[in-house]
Amino acid sequence: MILPQKRIGRLALVFAFLSALSLCGQNLISNYSFEDTVSCPDDVSQIGKSKNWYSCGPTPDYYNACNKGVVGVPDNLVGFQNAAYGTAYSGIETSVGFKDYREVICQELESNLIIGKKYYVGFKVSLADKSKIASNNLGMLFCTNSRQSAALSLKALNFAHVYSNDVIENFNNWTIISGSFIADSSYSYLMISNFFADSLTSYQLSKSPSAIHGGSYYYIDDVCVTEDSVFCYKTLNNETTYKTELNIILFPNPFLDFIRISSDVQIGNCEFTLYDVNLRQLLTRSFEEHTNIDVSELQQGIYYYTINCKDGISKRGTIVK
Repeated sequence: MILPQKRIGRLALVFAFLSALSLCGQNLISNYSFEDTVSCPDDVSQIGKSKNWYSCGPTPDYYNACNKGVVGVPDNLVGFQNAAYGTAYSGIETSVGFKDYREVICQELESNLIIGKKYYVGFKVSLADKSKIASNNLGMLFCTNSRQSAALSLKALNFAHVYSNDVIENFNNWTIISGSFIADSSYSYLMISNFFADSLTSYQLSKSPSAIHGGSYYYIDDVCVTEDSVFCYKTLNNETTYKTELNIILFPNPFLDFIRISSDVQIGNCEFTLYDVNLRQLLTRSFEEHTNIDVSELQQGIYYYTINCKDGISKRGTIVK
């Protein structure tokens, strides 16, 4: 079927609008807690086994409780640490004290940053308790393409969009590094490392009684990039629920007098909003887990909806009466 040009333009506008609504409370980092695996890691230098993450140089590591050896959780080659959330995290060496050596983890964002928009970002770090040296400058750097990210990681830039001025010396618990910035480019990739030269980085000896590793090594978990400051705060403070998959179902479709909303997992603090074809908001309903919504007064036609939950889950689409 060929749609009239005006109709095509309207549909494009609708879906752009609905996409913007859902992205406001969305983490642009997929697999932000490193829980989803391509396969279980069985040795060091396997960050690529954590879905959607990869190395920008040289050999970052992936830790998961599925391994009972050198890359396990909580016990592994460089220390003992429970995951900030779930059963997995990554690890990078941010310095060996010479030659500006850096390990870098990278990911392509779910969508490009929008120039002029403010973004709230952050992640959690913990000094490996076998690391002899603690350091500062660990941070997040955004770039526009994967080749650029690989090239940037090989030299000290002396810049990061968000980073810690303080030396991160806590090896017992997780430390949050967070901040905000206004995008000046349509960035599509994220890197995490120390992007400052050794000469501009502060060091101090670790106070861990089990420190034997010569470099400065950190575990990384719970990465957040979003336009929503509250959502990022909740992600970094364990107030969100990590889900690898979600199936929110609206039925029947087409509907008559009621729309039933259901989910195959536990959800909560959600809001359902319905729009007509001109994007006029018709109704909003809050619900927990499951609900029936009375729509008996609606005329026959096509409607657009969004579902946004406080833990960052979102869904959008069309439904017909």
